[in-house]
Amino acid sequence: MVVVESQQPPSVFHNLSAIARYDLYVLTLTLRSSKAEMVTFLETKKITLVLSQASFNSL
Repeated sequence: MVVVESQQPPSVFHNLSAIARYDLYVLTLTLRSSKAEMVTFLETKKITLVLSQASFNSL
């Protein structure tokens, strides 16, 4: 049990890092695009945050 718990944080941090890089990439593309796509980005980000929260709750 303790071993499993000690292995979880690195993977969580890795996932958050990957999500952050993806968000930055999408944001960079979006800044060159229209406001309609910006709204889509914000909606996608909400979904990402919800999924992140769900994965935290499962831990």
